[in-house]
Amino acid sequence: MTMNRYTIASNADLGGCGHMPRIGPTELVIILFIILIIFGAGRLPEIGSALGRGIREFRRGQSGEDEEGTDDGVAKRTKRGKKV
Repeated sequence: MTMNRYTIASNADLGGCGHMPRIGPTELVIILFIILIIFGAGRLPEIGSALGRGIREFRRGQSGEDEEGTDDGVAKRTKRGKKV
């Protein structure tokens, strides 16, 4: 690879590495520990379920699935949150 002033400048802007750093197990443990301190053990299941619902809604929106059996755009759901 030939080095020119544009290549050198772009590598310098990225800290000289040119790629995203990888997150290892140590970093994941630290991040999870900080989350545990901030939110507490009691709210973690609530946060996890909300995150899961958000990811499911995002995927459903990306795939273009229409909600069947809706009245005026509102889906009918059971007590467990599943569509009727």
